[in-house]
Amino acid sequence: MGSLEASQEFDHAVGVPTVFKLYVGAGPKGFATGSANGKAVYAEQYLSSEFTFGTAGLIAFNAQGSAIGNSEQLHKLAELRENHPTVTDLQATGTLIQSGAKFGSWNKDEFLRALPISKLQPFIGRVSVVSAEFTVPNKEHMLPHEWPSWTVRAKAVPVNGAELIYQMTFEPFRGDLTSLTTVPFPPDARAAPMPE
Repeated sequence: MGSLEASQEFDHAVGVPTVFKLYVGAGPKGFATGSANGKAVYAEQYLSSEFTFGTAGLIAFNAQGSAIGNSEQLHKLAELRENHPTVTDLQATGTLIQSGAKFGSWNKDEFLRALPISKLQPFIGRVSVVSAEFTVPNKEHMLPHEWPSWTVRAKAVPVNGAELIYQMTFEPFRGDLTSLTTVPFPPDARAAPMPE
């Protein structure tokens, strides 16, 4: 069952971003399904997402919840990152493969082929990928906070609008999109898109 929330600042000029929050769960968000130890138990939400729209269309999106990728394994990997922040590239890759990750630094071409570009185009326009990088340990073998994830930059041309640059984040188990935001045009962004 889905629940939708919307917010808009009425006392500001037109053009202020509009935010929509979408929840998908076992029942409506905030719906009490029972009680335990004198406290209300609410319907579990499998997906919590937020869409921000501006005058140029979709300018930001994020999603989280058990419906994204493999939340149990992602939680274990986050604990590993916090408890063992120093690893080699080979150790990080081995850990991801053992955990069942489908996409990592070892198969960039496969990840690029699986990108849901056609599903994004109705929302942000014609899309071409500029870059795609998987998080890896830095020179000191420290795992960054974003590990494990893919960061993709893409150019998008809306039907009636100017070209925009989006930065997107994808998780490594199913390649699910977890965040998207517009970013300023970097000097090299107008380079030729990556080959498909």
